Amino acid sequence: MSAADQDPRTTTHGVPPEARAALPDGPDAGSEPSAPTAQPAGPPATAAEVDASEYRVDPATVRHAPRFGRFILLGVVLGALLSLALALLTPPSDLARSDLFWLLFIGLGVTGGLAGLGVAIVLDRRSWRRRAAPGALDTPTRDVPAAGEAPPAARS
Repeated sequence: MSAADQDPRTTTHGVPPEARAALPDGPDAGSEPSAPTAQPAGPPATAAEVDASEYRVDPATVRHAPRFGRFILLGVVLGALLSLALALLTPPSDLARSDLFWLLFIGLGVTGGLAGLGVAIVLDRRSWRRRAAPGALDTPTRDVPAAGEAPPAARS
């Protein structure tokens, strides 16, 4: 066997006869393909169908609402960190530092969780307003005067 016969770029082993004809220096390079070409199935689409498919509107909108649980958890974690810092920085007293931490954590953890919930509610309301703003068709529109026409207040 020669080196050209072993080169994978020049062998046609495993290539169907139809594809061999398309090869530039294949053995069937001068013959026509034996399989007929595929014809489109069904009638061609009309211009109206093509235009209608181009202008379909998807009215779905994405609302970016906050995850309430994550905001509450963040508030509790911040309360725990603040409790730890206060327990370590306070001067020694009758309470052990671990007891002081847990007492502070009960108060500051609940407060932080409620603060996180408040922030999430504010952000949720803001996302509802932003969602309603682009499609505000329910709000009355003002008459805009044409060029050279007096404003509505001056007409009366």
